[in-house]
Amino acid sequence: MPEPETSALTADVLDRLRNHVDESNDIGQLFPWIKLIPLDKVKEFVRNEIQTFGRNEYFTAMSINEILPPDVVQHVLSFTRVFFSQNSLVCKTWVELIQMNKHRLAKTRLIPKTISFAGGFFHQRLIEFVNYAEALRIEVLPDWTDDLDVFLTKGNGAGKPIMSPDFFRCILCDIPVVKASFLEQSFKERRVVDFRKHVWNYRRVTNPALFEGLDILFAVALPQCQRELRLVLTLGKANILKQQELKFHDKDSCKRDRRIMLCSEAMTAELARKVSTQYNCRVIYNRWVFDCLYVEENESPIQYRTKPIVKVLDFDLYDMTTWDDDEDEDQDANGR
Repeated sequence: MPEPETSALTADVLDRLRNHVDESNDIGQLFPWIKLIPLDKVKEFVRNEIQTFGRNEYFTAMSINEILPPDVVQHVLSFTRVFFSQNSLVCKTWVELIQMNKHRLAKTRLIPKTISFAGGFFHQRLIEFVNYAEALRIEVLPDWTDDLDVFLTKGNGAGKPIMSPDFFRCILCDIPVVKASFLEQSFKERRVVDFRKHVWNYRRVTNPALFEGLDILFAVALPQCQRELRLVLTLGKANILKQQELKFHDKDSCKRDRRIMLCSEAMTAELARKVSTQYNCRVIYNRWVFDCLYVEENESPIQYRTKPIVKVLDFDLYDMTTWDDDEDEDQDANGR
């Protein structure tokens, strides 16, 4: 490899370079030349210059995490109760501080200030709930929001909660999902009782970005629950691939490990294998998404206080390329 030219520049070339420097109106235009200056000289220059700096230059140059102590930043972030906002995208330190605020707020939620109701209740029943909440000075929010303190939903008659998109979103946002008995007993005792004694039986999710890192495709024959899946997956920070991206095929094995196509049980194993090869993805039964958040097999009455869910389920059991077409119906009936 030939050695770089080290001969001195001519006076004409030096004049042109000096003119270029003089005509620069933005420091970015000088970066190519600054990179060529020995680091020690740059440091010495900066050390001399900062002696003339004032507060404005200090605040402009430094990160807010270096200016303010962590407890002050945490306190400022506590005023933003919508924890899954763009604040979480700033830096890792803010994510940790926001998580600490969430745990702190969870302790104060023992006396909830806001509540919302799932659909499916009779109109008269909803009026009763609203009256109970108003008497207890609990604000009723008309729509679901991740700023809720508690969410009330009805059961399916078998001692389990109705599986609605809002139910799964509550689990993902660590919002307690309670039974009607919470309001009924509170109204009866004329005080807000401990909601934890009236929470539905499920495991909490303390990682709001549960689906982060996954690229999601939807099969064409999955129109019925696609909206619900999108709501939950988007909230869980999954990357929903756009329609035009479905036409992009590649053989990168690393992408296959994180790219999944959600399908209904109607897809055969033979077709699933073809789709998997065509789109370089795992073909997964859509129930996988909801099973990651709610496991019906565990009948323990204290799931809410047990170890929370922190990661998604393994794909293998839901991988439709491995299913036997002759046994699909039996496997689905057994919980697949």
